[in-house]
Amino acid sequence: MVRNAQEDLEDRIFARLDPGGELGTLLSAFRALTGNALGRGLLTLLADGEVDLDTFAAADNQIQALVSGMARSIAVFTPLGWAPTKVAPVPVYEEALATYDQTNSAAVAEQILVDGWNADGGLALRLRRLLNFGRGDDHWTRIFRDRYTLVQKALMHHCNGAYEASVPIVLAQADGIVLDLTGKQLFSRRQAEALVDSETLAGLPEGLRLLVLLLAENQNQTTASGSLRRHGILHGRELGYATIINSYEVLCPASGSDGLGRDARPKARRDSSD
Repeated sequence: MVRNAQEDLEDRIFARLDPGGELGTLLSAFRALTGNALGRGLLTLLADGEVDLDTFAAADNQIQALVSGMARSIAVFTPLGWAPTKVAPVPVYEEALATYDQTNSAAVAEQILVDGWNADGGLALRLRRLLNFGRGDDHWTRIFRDRYTLVQKALMHHCNGAYEASVPIVLAQADGIVLDLTGKQLFSRRQAEALVDSETLAGLPEGLRLLVLLLAENQNQTTASGSLRRHGILHGRELGYATIINSYEVLCPASGSDGLGRDARPKARRDSSD
């Protein structure tokens, strides 16, 4: 049977959520046993009537719905600038996706993402993940502590509505973080493939790579379009970038940072230990 693009993406997402394959093996065995009356009868008999097949089936359906929703969210929101990350608030994305389906309005759906990402100060808590990258090495601990300090200042500007300050700070730090972790430039169309891996959600070909291709587009004319292009913003060619959406779209991937390298250690330290 030929699988469509949605089903293929769902398979790859599930593989990243279940890297050891244990859950997939369990679900496959369960489906095989419960796919016919004989199998259900044998399973009930072997379990002496104590197994609740309906509960297992409900859990299986929930898992499939979760993965399907993640796949659709990536397909819909990544081209709009929202990079997939394992720390994304799933219920928020489910609500945003449902709203998008009902209204066909990206703006309304994005407002739900904006409101949801910082509920209960969640964005500030997630940004602390940046401190993990330097752990265990004094030099890199200082480097990432200094980076975290700058991103904290960006978050302060963001919370105060000073998006003209928060966006360029995070763009610059994102570039430096990726260089430290991968030895590659983040905002380079030639090196975008370095952001693809087989383990993380952001490392999907439809993930951070796609977002970087959008952000890395050159801008040779001065405009105030509001687009989120690193070249136009940092080189003074985009004058309308200071929006809450753009600020969230750069801060949210920074808070996840799970697609910046399969091994969350600076490249220089990995090279010296290999």
